[in-house]
Amino acid sequence: MYKFQVCWIATLAVSLVTVLAGAAISQDALVLNTTVSEPLSNIEGTGVTDLQLREVFKRAQIELVIEHLPAERALINANTGIDDGTFLRISGLSDTYSNLIMVPESFMDFEFVAISKGKKIVPDGWASLNPYYLGVITGWKIVEDNTGNSKGVTKVDTVDHLFQLLSLNRVDLIIYEKLRALVALQERPVEDAVILEPPLVRKPMFLYLNVKHSDLVPKIAAALRSSKADGTHERLQIQALQRYHPPN
Repeated sequence: MYKFQVCWIATLAVSLVTVLAGAAISQDALVLNTTVSEPLSNIEGTGVTDLQLREVFKRAQIELVIEHLPAERALINANTGIDDGTFLRISGLSDTYSNLIMVPESFMDFEFVAISKGKKIVPDGWASLNPYYLGVITGWKIVEDNTGNSKGVTKVDTVDHLFQLLSLNRVDLIIYEKLRALVALQERPVEDAVILEPPLVRKPMFLYLNVKHSDLVPKIAAALRSSKADGTHERLQIQALQRYHPPN
């Protein structure tokens, strides 16, 4: 009897937390998911993109909720309408995910880089990586689409696993975004790790909404342009990055 009561109380507690969490999110709020990590987005909401997005949505007078998911799951949830959209993503995803509409104003540029462990390599585009074993994150479409001819590709779901591949010498190179790579290597140092220059490619990144919110696309695009034009977008980036580069 005692065990039954304990189980019943635990079940009730979990249900109550779920209900309260759901109630905390307004029915009018848009839930946007992302796979980006520090320094762009974090659970505290203090990342570069967190601050910039909240400013944009404030100007558009839309309530915003950000959630973090693995890259492939994030796309599926946004495309099926489980979530209302996704960020930061390359252009052209609507060709594959037909229920996603791109907000036609770039949010920021990503530099995709190769990271080695002591290998002195000068990348010259994606094809220059073909002789190597690579580690990539599942769902990063631009990376997946450009590494298929390499000697071998190991796909993982998280940043931690990606850098473990390199640390344990299970791949020759890993592919990541430069700004996050710099922070990741501060937080999880890998002996002899080097971010190779030049970047493989520089790409503008975008916000996508599910088609059910197509009417909001022009409004959000205008708010983003406004934030860029008056300097707020850049100021928030500088503000967010200060925590990673404290003044001397």
